[in-house]
Amino acid sequence: MSPALLAAARARHSAVFAEQHAGSITIGSTTYQGGALHLGPLKQEFSESGNWKPAQRMSIHIPKSRLATAPAKRTTFTCRGLTFAVDEVAGQSPDAIEWIIRGIRWPASPA
Repeated sequence: MSPALLAAARARHSAVFAEQHAGSITIGSTTYQGGALHLGPLKQEFSESGNWKPAQRMSIHIPKSRLATAPAKRTTFTCRGLTFAVDEVAGQSPDAIEWIIRGIRWPASPA
């Protein structure tokens, strides 16, 4: 298979398995609902320990009316039964009406 065909197949595969729908996250014991959730596929990424590991990224847009303050970086939260750590939070501007929380999880590597 040529490199161009392989890249096109990977792009189609990623698009099929990426999900975007209404979602909620649980931080501590509080659930925040009504966000737009994008849950990406598992991909190989370079971890902080210097190794290639499978990682899954997600982002959720939560209105500030539902979540008053942004979670701190590396705060853990649950989304669709999966535990993620906050990787980045956007929306700190006073004019912004929502938080954009980006999280990452590092599932165990298959043996």
